[in-house]
Amino acid sequence: MADKIRVMVVNDQSDVTQLWEQIINLTPDMFCVARARDGKQAVELAKEHRPDVVVMDMHMPVMNGAEATRDILAALPQTRIVIYSAYNGMEDAAREAGAHEYLLMPISGDRLRNIIRHVYHART
Repeated sequence: MADKIRVMVVNDQSDVTQLWEQIINLTPDMFCVARARDGKQAVELAKEHRPDVVVMDMHMPVMNGAEATRDILAALPQTRIVIYSAYNGMEDAAREAGAHEYLLMPISGDRLRNIIRHVYHART
C-alpha cells in the first residue's frame, strides 16, 4: 500500500464519512487511513496517521475546516487539504487557511477521486 494515496475524510455526519471511505477504499490507487468527526479530531488523527490528502467539510462542531486546515498544515506541511461545503462563499476562507482545493457539494464519487489525485500529484 506504500504507492497508494493515503486519505483522511472529515465530516460530522458519519454517513458521509462512511460513504467516502468506501469510495476511496474501492479505488485501486488510494485508501482511507482515518475518519474524523470534527476539526479537532482531524488535527489529532492527521498527526497520528500522516495522510497525503485530507478531504474535510468546512462546517463542523468544535473546530471548523479552516481552523483545522491551519493546524494540520502547521504540523504536516506536505499534506494536501481539500475543503468542501454546501454553502457558496466559503472559498476565500478555505484558500486563506491553506486549502489546496475547494469544492461545492454535492460531489460525485468520480469527482472526489479525481480531485484527490489532482491535489496529490500537484505536490511540490
